[in-house]
Amino acid sequence: MDVNFWGSVYPTQFALPHLKKSKGKILVIASVSGWMYGTKISFYGASKAALLNFYDTLRVEFSSSVKITIASPGFTRTAMLRGKQLNMEGSVEINKSKTDAVLHSLPLRSASECAKAIVKGVCRGDRDVTDPSWYGIFYVLKFFIPEIMEMFLHRINIIPRNNMKKNVDVENISATSGIKMS
Repeated sequence: MDVNFWGSVYPTQFALPHLKKSKGKILVIASVSGWMYGTKISFYGASKAALLNFYDTLRVEFSSSVKITIASPGFTRTAMLRGKQLNMEGSVEINKSKTDAVLHSLPLRSASECAKAIVKGVCRGDRDVTDPSWYGIFYVLKFFIPEIMEMFLHRINIIPRNNMKKNVDVENISATSGIKMS
């Protein structure tokens, strides 16, 4: 929450007076994980869902005085998705097995392709940019037939992982410190 949510909200709060005067624009980098169920990344998804709600609410509060574009990139080839992440001590570590467990069935887009699509969307004045655009079908499924969406994601994420022959270090949310599941 500190980085994904507050890292966007605090600068926005600071910049809002100037943005209102100048009729400025805000670009929010959320994620499809904010509205699509991402297995094994529920905390990340929750922080992105909080961003979506916050900036959607700002749209209502500021109407046309501040334009807001919310970008929801799909899974993109970045250092983070190659397993590079910060540990609790603040040191960089690489744990490729965790990312392999989440991403084994997803096509990845290059970071530069994603960035170009987002910039084009902002220049057009789009309210929302989802890249790649085919992720939009998941939004429609979630809204109209959430049971189908859940079944589909279970099938592509959980069942293959249970049948994997290779040794993959996978933790579910109940293995996270402080969370008790019954």
